[in-house]
Amino acid sequence: MRRTIYFDNAATTFPKPECVHRAVIKYAENYAGNPGRGSHKMSLLSSGAVFDVREKLANEFSALPERVAFTANVTESLNMAIKGIFEFGDNLLISNMEHNAVLRPVSTICGEKNGTYDIFDIVHDEEETIKSLKSKLTRKTRAVITTHMSNLCTVTAPLEIIGQFCRENGLYFIVDAAQSAGRLPIDMRASNIDMLCITGHKSLYGYMGAGALIFGENVEPAEIRTIIEGGSGVDSVPLTMPEIAPERFEAGTIPAHAIVSMGRGLDWVHYVGRDKIFAHEKKISEVIISRLSEIDGVTLYGAETGATVLFNISGVEPSDVSMRLSEKNICVRSGLHCAPLAHRTLGTFPRGAVRIGIGAFNTEADAKILCDEIRAIAQMQVP
Repeated sequence: MRRTIYFDNAATTFPKPECVHRAVIKYAENYAGNPGRGSHKMSLLSSGAVFDVREKLANEFSALPERVAFTANVTESLNMAIKGIFEFGDNLLISNMEHNAVLRPVSTICGEKNGTYDIFDIVHDEEETIKSLKSKLTRKTRAVITTHMSNLCTVTAPLEIIGQFCRENGLYFIVDAAQSAGRLPIDMRASNIDMLCITGHKSLYGYMGAGALIFGENVEPAEIRTIIEGGSGVDSVPLTMPEIAPERFEAGTIPAHAIVSMGRGLDWVHYVGRDKIFAHEKKISEVIISRLSEIDGVTLYGAETGATVLFNISGVEPSDVSMRLSEKNICVRSGLHCAPLAHRTLGTFPRGAVRIGIGAFNTEADAKILCDEIRAIAQMQVP
């Protein structure tokens, strides 16, 4: 059987760099004490390893290490950010490309606290994006929440101009950087980002199980309500979480091994070159788009070079396409990708589509094999 060809990197990158595996093994074998939960050597060494990653993430995104709070994933980060700032009757603005990691907590909190939300359009013209935002703004609007990079296609939000809009209007600016952290430059100060939500297992090339909620310098952590309470390792007597960050937002034992992997993954991204990796992904996508464009019955959506390619084959359900590719040992993902709002925007709802997620380890040879197999599926439909 042919070796596995992996094109599901938008869900989680694979393979992970060898240095990531070695870093986690070293941690597990030598100093895997519970960080922040003791004064003995093992705990202190573990705390040091975790703080090292805080510093790396702070440097990467122009933040302060003590404002990097570790979470289980970007979804937890977004829930903490959205629900932590919401007041009764508030209005929230979200983009038309959001994942359910934004849409569901926004819908839930608005339902629970008599709030409302509206949807603005991210378009390629930045002025039109701001025009759409302005048209949705109300006196009750508290925050703008947007994905930085879509998990379906190459649509990317203009963070700096949206951040400036938020600052001028006294709004929180919350960014979902699940797909962009480690792939695109993000400067929280320059973009006036109040809360940046990331995960470690995508373009930071770490393991699943760790993410972060990173606070900007204009946010006072003590003013953000907690949605998870428990042991923090400090100030154990009060019945509420401590007011200081990051302990206020890190209830219970944090996933230190996954955090270590995220830090080492970021090191690897810097070593190879973030821009170089993304240029490679775009080159692979260019090969795929060029070849798929020549196949009768294949429809591409948002067909620009980037980290993802979205398509359908006429007469074949997306799930059948992914299943047939899986039988050929090729991994892609079909369906709605937990992003029905974005699929509505792209015109692929409710059917969904097939997503090709490109990563640093994909090759042009992989891309050509993938396209040949897609061509074979499409030709089966020709009478």
